[in-house]
Amino acid sequence: MGGEGQIRGTLIGVVFLGILVNGMTLMNISEYWQHVVQGTLILSAVLINRANQP
Repeated sequence: MGGEGQIRGTLIGVVFLGILVNGMTLMNISEYWQHVVQGTLILSAVLINRANQP
């Protein structure tokens, strides 16, 4: 099961996560919860992508 990715989607995801982490850092959210949020978002994106495949 090979994957199929796009550079544009990857860049959008990286920028979104960077902005999110920066915002959480500025709000003094602990690093533990930052990792929890990041992991949850990545897992959600993978599950949504898998659900949308034929």
